[in-house]
Amino acid sequence: MAVATLPAFTPDGAVGAAFGTTSSNILLPGTDVTGDSLVIVTNLGTVPVFVALGSSTVAATVAAGSPVQPGQQRVYARGSATYLAGIVQGASTYNTGINGILSIETGN
Repeated sequence: MAVATLPAFTPDGAVGAAFGTTSSNILLPGTDVTGDSLVIVTNLGTVPVFVALGSSTVAATVAAGSPVQPGQQRVYARGSATYLAGIVQGASTYNTGINGILSIETGN
């Protein structure tokens, strides 16, 4: 498996969020929305969370969102995004709808 090397990361803010079976979004922390700013998303929950970056109207879907698996991290280029939306797949025996827990950091 190929491993990517990331440049040094200078934090600009952090926030935690919990997502359920309906898409919701949160304001990204930090003030740097330059082209080289990153968003690191860590899934602290027990189910995959599907995320999308955008403006205050951004919505995530299971079909089109970027999956962040439990216990995993994903790094995204922030670009001009000011919000992150998240959603978990429909409720089941293992998912009561409120266990998509993310830690979100921004910086460059």
